[in-house]
Amino acid sequence: MKKYEMLEQRTREILQQYTMKLTIRQVYYRLVSAQDIENNKSQYTYFDKILTRAREKDITLARYFEDKTRQVISEAGQDIFQEDLFSKMISDTLEKIVTCPPRISYSPNNFQKNIVVIFLEKRALENVFLEALREYCGYVLITAGGFSSFTQMYELSRRLLDEKRKIKLFCFGDYDDSGILIRQSFISQCSTHLGIEFDEIKDIALTQEQIEGYNLPQNPTIKRGKKKNTHTLCLENQGKNLDYFVELDALDPNILSELIKKCVSDNFDWKVYNLMTAVEEIRNRRLKKAYLRSLKKIDIDKLIFDLS
Repeated sequence: MKKYEMLEQRTREILQQYTMKLTIRQVYYRLVSAQDIENNKSQYTYFDKILTRAREKDITLARYFEDKTRQVISEAGQDIFQEDLFSKMISDTLEKIVTCPPRISYSPNNFQKNIVVIFLEKRALENVFLEALREYCGYVLITAGGFSSFTQMYELSRRLLDEKRKIKLFCFGDYDDSGILIRQSFISQCSTHLGIEFDEIKDIALTQEQIEGYNLPQNPTIKRGKKKNTHTLCLENQGKNLDYFVELDALDPNILSELIKKCVSDNFDWKVYNLMTAVEEIRNRRLKKAYLRSLKKIDIDKLIFDLS
C-alpha cells in the first residue's frame, strides 16, 4: 500500500472514533501520535494535499471536518405545486394550534453561585467546545483567535459587569509563548478596562503535565543565538523560557471534550438546576392542560370561515 493510501485509510479510521467534527490539524496530530507521519511542516502540507484529493474523489468525506473560515447559509424556500395552498394554510394553522401550547422557561443560570468563563485561544477548535458543552448551560465561552479586541471585551462586559456571583476562568490554548501572552493579555484587559476580577483562574489545557503524560508531539522553539520574536523575548523578560511548543490540536479530542465538560459540571449546582427544571415542568403541564381545555371551546367551522 502506498503512503498516501495508508494515510487516507488511517484518516477514515480516526474520524470514525469521534462524534464531533474535527479539523485537519487535529487528525494530523492523531496520525503523528500513532507514528503514521512525521511532525513537520512539509508532512502537514503533504497530508493536507492528500485529504484534498480524497475529498475530490468522495465529497461525503468533507462532512467529517470543520472549517470555521467558510460557511454556507441558505434560506431557500420550497415551492408548492401539487397541494392546494388554502388547504395547506388551514392544516398548518390547526397543527400549530394543537402543537404549540404556551410555555414558561426559566434561565438555567438562575440561583447559581458560579459563572464559568471558558477562554479558548484557537477559533479552529470552537466546534469541539460547542459539541462538548451542548448538554450544559450557565457558562460563557470566549473564543479569542488571538489577542482580544475591545469589541469582544465590550460584549463580555454586557454579561459579567455588576455580577455578584463568583466568576471562574478556565483557559484552553497552545503551550507556547504567544498562547501564554494571549491569556495574560485577556486577564489584564478584564481587570484594567472592565473591572472584572476573577475569583479563580486555572489553565486547563495545555499543561506540561498533560504534554508529558499523553506524550504529545513537541516542536522545538527557536535555538538560542538566533533572532527571537517579540513574544519569546517578552516571556524571557518574565523569567520564562520554553524549550518547545505544543498545539492544543495535538490533544486527543475525546480527552479535550472531557476536560471541557468537567470545568462546567464541577462548578454547576445540579441540585438547583434539577429543582428549577422540575418547577418548570410542573408549570408547563398546568399551562398545557388549561390550553387543551380552552381548545374544546373553539368552533372549528367558524375558525375555518374566518380564515377564508
